[in-house]
Amino acid sequence: MKKRPQPATTNPAPAGGCEVWGEEIINAAVDAIITVDRDRRIVLFNPAAEAMFGYPGAEMLGQPLNRLLPEGFGPATAQSPARLGRTNKAEPTASALARLSGRRVSGQEFPIEASLSNTTINAQPYLTLILRDITERQRTEEANARLAAIVESCQEAIIGKDLAGTITSWNSGAQRLFGYDPEEMIGKRLSVLLPLEQLEDEHQILARLKRGEQVEPYESVPLHKDGHLVDVSFTVSPIRDGSGCLIGSSELTRDVAERKAARARLHESEERFRQLAENVRAAFWISDPARTRILYVSPAYEAIWGRSCRSLYEAPQSWLEAIHPDDRDRVVCAALTRQAGDAYDEEYRVVRADYSVRWVHDRGFPVRDAAGRIIRIVRVAEDLTEQRQLELQLRQAQKMEAIGRLAGGVAHDFNNIVAIISGYSELLAMGLAAEDPRRDAVHEIARAGERAAALTRQLLAFSRQQVLEPRVLDLNVVVSEAAKMLRRLIGEDVRLTTNLAPRLRRVRADLGQLDQVILNLAVNARDAMPRGGHLFIETREVELESSYAQAHREVRPGRYVMLAVGDTGCGMTPEVQARAFEPFFTTKAEGEGTGLGLSVVQGIVHQSGGHITVESLPGVGTTFTIYLPVLAEGTEQPPAGALAEPPQGRGQVVLLVEDEEPVRAITLLLLETLGYRVVEAANGEDALRRVTESRETIDLLLTDVVMPGLSGRELAEAVRCRYPGLKVLFQTGYTGDAVARHGILQPEVALLQKPFTLNALAKKVQEALERP
Repeated sequence: MKKRPQPATTNPAPAGGCEVWGEEIINAAVDAIITVDRDRRIVLFNPAAEAMFGYPGAEMLGQPLNRLLPEGFGPATAQSPARLGRTNKAEPTASALARLSGRRVSGQEFPIEASLSNTTINAQPYLTLILRDITERQRTEEANARLAAIVESCQEAIIGKDLAGTITSWNSGAQRLFGYDPEEMIGKRLSVLLPLEQLEDEHQILARLKRGEQVEPYESVPLHKDGHLVDVSFTVSPIRDGSGCLIGSSELTRDVAERKAARARLHESEERFRQLAENVRAAFWISDPARTRILYVSPAYEAIWGRSCRSLYEAPQSWLEAIHPDDRDRVVCAALTRQAGDAYDEEYRVVRADYSVRWVHDRGFPVRDAAGRIIRIVRVAEDLTEQRQLELQLRQAQKMEAIGRLAGGVAHDFNNIVAIISGYSELLAMGLAAEDPRRDAVHEIARAGERAAALTRQLLAFSRQQVLEPRVLDLNVVVSEAAKMLRRLIGEDVRLTTNLAPRLRRVRADLGQLDQVILNLAVNARDAMPRGGHLFIETREVELESSYAQAHREVRPGRYVMLAVGDTGCGMTPEVQARAFEPFFTTKAEGEGTGLGLSVVQGIVHQSGGHITVESLPGVGTTFTIYLPVLAEGTEQPPAGALAEPPQGRGQVVLLVEDEEPVRAITLLLLETLGYRVVEAANGEDALRRVTESRETIDLLLTDVVMPGLSGRELAEAVRCRYPGLKVLFQTGYTGDAVARHGILQPEVALLQKPFTLNALAKKVQEALERP
């Protein structure tokens, strides 16, 4: 066996110039250099190898190489001893780089990159290894590999570019988003995808990156490979090398189409919420759990509370200040105690800045998160004022209906009694001389009958059951005629003025009832001014719009003639004003008023298809405003005027049918007094028998409407079978509803309402006989 070379040290003294330079180069090399013989024992171990492995060079000479490289060279780099022995070339033979695993003196293994070369010296084969510790490089490579894997697996598109704007990386997310493979895009510019109008933006972004400026995220609509536009957002970040120098940029690209759609849906939802909040009549607001901060309040708060939404934002508890003092403690207790853990439901009054009162139905409830914690307090307040007013009107209507039924029940009998009193008193007065002392007593009886008849009319008027005789009227004429009487009635200390609009359109109403309305309002005004004052009456044509009609449900939009009666008297408190039209309600002392005056006025106005309102302030005065619907243009006003003397008959024959014998008797006397011949009958069947037996021609049938057996209407139809042109005059003491059920309340039907005077009877009989 040949003896292998045994160098004395790691760095033997040079034998010549070339050897000296070779050893110096080896000793100064940065990389570890190790030479082994054919048995792979170390014959050269330079200082860099000592530093790399931690062994002294002298200790390693003659040691096997696998002490440092436990895994050997691997299949790709190993040279078998036989191969090394057959190598006789003097010049070295280099092999490819190999990655090995080294082991330090501490036992730590680390990665090595090795370059191997075969050398033959003195016919002996040697293997030289140049080794480099690549621990840091491998860590960097591994980190880069992990980063590349992360980038590649990211669902978002990540695009890398150099400072020239050329694409250097294109992950699978970018491929999915834009449809291009990495091979198609790497080396190109992103501008191939961008619309023309955004090319300049791309240049500006690169310029800002080079200047070290921050680039805000921006949105664009580049082209997909198939040609459709893609809504994306770009977030640009600089890429720097280890020394901090800018070498490129990374662009995180997201598909924002769904986000835009969601944003559009959110905007649409917010817009719907805004429209709902602005149009819903209920006010609602949202606060934090402590109720110290208002997060939202709807505009309806201003309409109900009469305060601005801003005031609630600035002072979250300010809504309590407007609550009526009588309700405030109860509401505060509910809002601050029950609502803290549960819902609450309260009704209370809100006093607005103009002193108007609104009824509010307020509900509040907490909003909880998934854990049950209260995160919001929601309040919803609904304005119940109109509902309360409707309830009040319903109760008022029910009260009036009940009284009306009572009035209707007694009206027939009461009117018959009054008719008897009035008829006989007139006959007695006619039979007494002017100087007869009994004449005054008879007049008192007649006046009592008139008062009784007026009381019945009042009861029927406010219950809207009176039988009216509407006619076309000029309200200015009505007011002018009434003013003549009012000046004598109200006294000298009350100044009366009228302001009548010219060319006022006509209305249809009962003249007598309209006079009563003006009279009642004037008397109320006089009583409100015990020390004198100003009474004014005004007429005007107005337009009531739909908004007004919505606030007053009994009103229809359209043109109306307005009649206003006002005074400068003591006025009314809100409480009295609220009950002004209530039947039997009065502020006068006991015995000084019935409480029916304004109820009668309201009943007449409503029965005439009109509407009445009242405005009053204590110490300032009161104004009642009446609206009557106008008639169509061209409606003529029939001539009016009362006859001074009752018209007399000319011996015409009247068939009188009345089931109440006392009423029949007085009516017969009155007709005979007026010059008519009378055939009387107690009921319908009796009347038909008299018609059959009578040899005289019947000129007029005067019949009661409601009778046992045949009604007045049925009787008239039966008699007209014998006398086709027979004139008919109906009389009744019943209310309008009862008469209407018998089909009598038509314009072409003549009707005489009980109780009646001699003049009224004379006029109605004459009109019936003259009717075509």
